[in-house]
Amino acid sequence: MSPIDPILSVMSAWAAERGDIVAVALVGSHARGSPKVDSDVDLVVLTPNPKSFREPPWLTQIPWGSLGRAVAMYRDAVYGAVWSRHVTLDNNAQVEFSFGDPTWAATSPCDPGTQTVVRAGCRVLYDPQGLLHALVRHAAQPGGQHGRPAGTASPVPRVSGYLDTLGCTSTTMVMPTESVIFRLMHEDDIAIFHEWLQRPHVVEWWGRDHAAPSIDETRAKYLPRVLERHGVCPYIAVLGGCPIGWAQSYVALGAGDGWWEEETDPGVRGIDQFLCDAHTLGQGLGTRMVTAFVTLMFSDPAVTRIQTDPSPENTRAIRCYEKSGFRAVKRVITPDGPALLMAQNRSSRSAVANAA
Repeated sequence: MSPIDPILSVMSAWAAERGDIVAVALVGSHARGSPKVDSDVDLVVLTPNPKSFREPPWLTQIPWGSLGRAVAMYRDAVYGAVWSRHVTLDNNAQVEFSFGDPTWAATSPCDPGTQTVVRAGCRVLYDPQGLLHALVRHAAQPGGQHGRPAGTASPVPRVSGYLDTLGCTSTTMVMPTESVIFRLMHEDDIAIFHEWLQRPHVVEWWGRDHAAPSIDETRAKYLPRVLERHGVCPYIAVLGGCPIGWAQSYVALGAGDGWWEEETDPGVRGIDQFLCDAHTLGQGLGTRMVTAFVTLMFSDPAVTRIQTDPSPENTRAIRCYEKSGFRAVKRVITPDGPALLMAQNRSSRSAVANAA
């Protein structure tokens, strides 16, 4: 893991939670893998109204505390089509936010200055509309420098299918070095989430009696969770700025409806999740998603144990959970039928992390 990966994860999540950011990319020496000790973390932020970020409140809304850091000072500068805020943190680390209009990523034509920046190293962090991925592909075309832009990884794996409906084309590239992040599910996500629930690879393990729910059933079950977020909290998993799956967490104690009635520890969290595109199965993406979700859950100091309950016949899911640190506890009968209870404790996770 790169030392700046925690910062990049926070920035990606921050961008995903806002409604006025179109895309975010890491550029410069960190993106091409050749930073110096004092190199800035250079971020390009595309937004329809770059001037709106002149006001300082957005800077205080970034959860710097989750990184153990705070903003010490900042200064602004203007560079042609973009303006920048140079932020100095309390450990003297430098983060530069360069704000530009989405036309900065235009490819017909592509601005020479933009192309130079991208070819010098560009790592896409958030890009739900696919603008930056299209720009990276364009910059890699012959007509100047040849080949892939410096600092970008080979496109493994491809994520296709449902991404087309979200502005992430079937050629969207998922970089192996990018982090899976999670944003809270919103009411606007219900329609696409329902479409995911109709997919055969999801229905196989999520549909009651192997039948997909109606849209009314989906809204009735999940909209209260989206709006209330009490007890059960649903998320959309995002990688490279594009949704790749769904996850939810819930407090096991008092879950109700016959679930975990013997549980007495308020720190136990249950989790459920699935990848939304069948083409991404069997490529390690599920393990990455589950591992990232477990890390998010354990970031809450009140959480003592995380558990999940796949079908005993779902060997793919069981292997995925095992790779993410879960161990089988016992077979149980749940309201949804037979299941294999799997869990990992905070203590055991810490031991694995220290050993690594």
